[in-house]
Amino acid sequence: MSDSQPVALVMDARRFVGPDLTSKLLAGGFRVFLQGVTLEERDSFGEPSPAVVFASAELDQPRMATRAGSDAMVRECIESFGRIDAAFVRSADFVDGPFLEATDDDHNRMRLHIDVCFHSLQAIAASMTTGQIVVGTSAHGERPTEGHAIYAAARASENALARAVGRELAPSGITVNAVATNFMRFPEFRGGWRDEYEQIANETPRKMMGEIAELADLISFLMEGRSPHLVGQVLTFDGGWS
Repeated sequence: MSDSQPVALVMDARRFVGPDLTSKLLAGGFRVFLQGVTLEERDSFGEPSPAVVFASAELDQPRMATRAGSDAMVRECIESFGRIDAAFVRSADFVDGPFLEATDDDHNRMRLHIDVCFHSLQAIAASMTTGQIVVGTSAHGERPTEGHAIYAAARASENALARAVGRELAPSGITVNAVATNFMRFPEFRGGWRDEYEQIANETPRKMMGEIAELADLISFLMEGRSPHLVGQVLTFDGGWS
């Protein structure tokens, strides 16, 4: 391992695209700092390696919703590797149901998305001189639907933030884009209804579910800086649904 190898910070690394993205980045020569992996889950990332460092267990998603927590995450990464060249910012929670039945708890859970995105994006960008940041969001933010009002509003806020910050930071050499997903084949999608994937897929023009490995390819491509002219965009990865 060399100090010249780029460094990637991956949030919520234990689920969704996190494991596949980590593998892609390591194969591409990155050293990786992983947030959101519990002590019990670390073995699933393979044998210990100097190229892989895990954030302290207490730096969980609620802590990332504060500036102090996000600053601590960034500080640990820099203490481990000296810098941050690329980052994947993501929070994970989901609420659905009629808007008029939404509770204060539902609202607070969705506000967490915005707080995590705001504080972590600000802390990470402030530590970088150049590099790439990808925000993981949802296509519901681009196509709001009935029964998903507050979830769509929270994700739309993240999408708007990525667009605006991308334009603001572009002159400094930091690119920010978002990848907004839906209809992905992963265990937690719609409560893990794997036996209904084929029926669910028919809701998309492509009539197929998206694969996590393909999503990891897209995000790693952006984090590697191979498309520097792409700035402040929300790329919908949903089989044409939005």
